[in-house]
Amino acid sequence: MHEEAMLVVDALAYATGPKFGKYMVEFHKYLEMGLKIFEEY
Repeated sequence: MHEEAMLVVDALAYATGPKFGKYMVEFHKYLEMGLKIFEEY
């Protein structure tokens, strides 16, 4: 799951280019939540 999450972040960074930081602020919440759920399993 971690690899898939990193692929999503990579695709997002590539698609948004220099504006990546702007979108990462909101996306971070969902990414962190997903990774925490993965750790529970």
